[in-house]
Amino acid sequence: MRRLGTPVSDTTILAGLRQHARAQSESSAVAAVHVAGVDDWAWRKGSNYGTIIDGLKAASVEFTAMRRLAMRFRGLLRGGMVEELDAWLIEARASGIYAMQRLARTIRQDLEAVRNAVSEPWSNGQTGGQINKLKTLKRAMYGRAGVDLLRAWMMPL
Repeated sequence: MRRLGTPVSDTTILAGLRQHARAQSESSAVAAVHVAGVDDWAWRKGSNYGTIIDGLKAASVEFTAMRRLAMRFRGLLRGGMVEELDAWLIEARASGIYAMQRLARTIRQDLEAVRNAVSEPWSNGQTGGQINKLKTLKRAMYGRAGVDLLRAWMMPL
């Protein structure tokens, strides 16, 4: 925000925008604030993500098709729309884009697991986080102590 001459932090501005959006949504049906990021490269070029994506879409029909497929797949995952997965797989295979064809082929290899991941609210993220924590501690402790110290670090008091 310093580049824009604003003497406050990004977090303060975002909090103010969210507070303003809540006040607006209580008084009217205004949509929530969406923040579009601008990275340093785009800033130097005088662009933001939207203009970069628009330029890529204008320059490449293949990019447009790949982005559309990727956004639809993201929508399937977030929306839990298992019934649309088969249609997406057929369209991805017929797209002619190697990356999308390969993704569709890989998903078909374990289709039942993907369907369950889309439809079920459960996640193994918590388990993965605990394993990551254990491995990080193990690497940090390598050569320093034995299992007793590692157990003491992992077990809550």
